[in-house]
Amino acid sequence: SYMCLSFQQKKILNIGKGGAILLDDKKDYEVLKRLAWDGRNSAVSPQDDMDIILGFHMNMTPEMASCGILKLNTLSKENKDNGGSHTYPDISQLKCFNS
Repeated sequence: SYMCLSFQQKKILNIGKGGAILLDDKKDYEVLKRLAWDGRNSAVSPQDDMDIILGFHMNMTPEMASCGILKLNTLSKENKDNGGSHTYPDISQLKCFNS
């Protein structure tokens, strides 16, 4: 399963930009990680990476990541509805996922 998070200005964890994908499959993680590194394997130098796939340059900067970690410490244990968040259904129960 996948969960996408956004850290846009109006979100609870509002670091300005960026996001995260939470998932539970190591193979999917490895594919998404490569896509975020312009389709390259980050463990191999660009000159030695002969198995390049189409990807995007979507790396969060260390400054944004550290800002998010610092803000995590200031969040309440409960996320209260401040007019901007909504209750969403359990997507695993939607018809499109049960066909």
